[in-house]
Amino acid sequence: LQASHFETEGVSKIRDTSENDAYENTVFSGRYGRALGDCADFSLSLRRNYADFEIDDGFPLKDDPNHRIESEMFISRAELAIQTAERWDQSLAVSFLTMDRKDVDPPDSVDTLEDDYSRFRGDKKELEWLNNFSVFDSDLETIGLEYQEERGSSFSDSVLFSSRFDRKQAQTRAVFLQSQLMPAPELSLTAGVRAEDHDRFGTETTWSASLSRLWPARNLRLRANYATSFKAPSLYQLYSSFGNEALEAEKSRGYDVGLEQQWLDSQLTVSLAYFNNQFRNLIDWVSTGLWTGQYQNFGKAETDGWEARLVCQLKENLETGVNYTYTQTRDLSTGDEFGRRPENEAAVYVNWQPDPWSFSLLAAYVGSRWDDNANLTRLKHYYRVDARVARRIAEAVSIFGRIENLFDREYETVRGYAGLEQSLYAGIKAEF
Repeated sequence: LQASHFETEGVSKIRDTSENDAYENTVFSGRYGRALGDCADFSLSLRRNYADFEIDDGFPLKDDPNHRIESEMFISRAELAIQTAERWDQSLAVSFLTMDRKDVDPPDSVDTLEDDYSRFRGDKKELEWLNNFSVFDSDLETIGLEYQEERGSSFSDSVLFSSRFDRKQAQTRAVFLQSQLMPAPELSLTAGVRAEDHDRFGTETTWSASLSRLWPARNLRLRANYATSFKAPSLYQLYSSFGNEALEAEKSRGYDVGLEQQWLDSQLTVSLAYFNNQFRNLIDWVSTGLWTGQYQNFGKAETDGWEARLVCQLKENLETGVNYTYTQTRDLSTGDEFGRRPENEAAVYVNWQPDPWSFSLLAAYVGSRWDDNANLTRLKHYYRVDARVARRIAEAVSIFGRIENLFDREYETVRGYAGLEQSLYAGIKAEF
């Protein structure tokens, strides 16, 4: 059994204002497991999550002293696992999710005319039958069946418009196969295929393949992956007040290829990878006026770029590293870049653990990027430094402290919404 509660007075999401936006979150969860003889196990897990948070208006950007969102979610899952034979095990799992989300914004001193209320309620059922077996000593085969049923309803009322959609539903059936092979200790191969039948968007087949090859004498590893995907629009994207029943399903294909090289008895590791993803019918929310908008499809889009990483083990208890990512994004029908996707991101870190102490320092850089897909507003680049220290004061007890945004830099990840200022955290951790 587990329970947690987090609560903060928060900070104002709108820069240069003093009205803070509070947040609280409460979680209860539990898991029960029982052996049913020598070759079967049963487990049941439950989780309830309740969140209550204040937000500010986005159109236009301004403080709102009484705009609140409440969200409640309940998740349950029951699973029966059976060892059918020496090389064959199977499991049958049933899960259920419910969600209730309210958005309440009554009149206030800032805006006496607004009076908005909306609510979304939904649930999802899922049934999965999974089989794992081996034909040889160096393989693992997986065959599974999956069924999902999603239902939802929404209601919205404001001074400008009202809308609702009564309970809608979507059903998906899928069968999937996967094979993992290790013909040699230095070589790993994986291939999989999934056929998915959606009651609105028909049947789609996706597949994936991956390879990992090690040359031990050179401490060199090659990795490669290729995959296709299919994603149907959500009920909210189809039927809500911002929905669009003409939406088509998103489809994509992508691959990445990378090399990892180690030197000096694995004390120095360098890796470099290239990735490319191509999308059709990407779904995004598009503003059509000051208070109006709709989910729409993009025709074709592409992202590609490079990732580089260097890790140096200076001593047994001292490690430092550098990460860098270069990403290009583009809507192929307009030539515009994707909003909020920086071309350049980098991070440098140092971890030092002189027992019983532990120190870490992380400096992250995020380059400039557009705030919107129409490429009208540019967000400035920024960097942030975080520091952490911990000390073990007993065998199972330690104290810790950390400072986020050490140099109190001002930055925005979304236009008009300020990032957290310098923040100090301290605590104690005990394990039993």
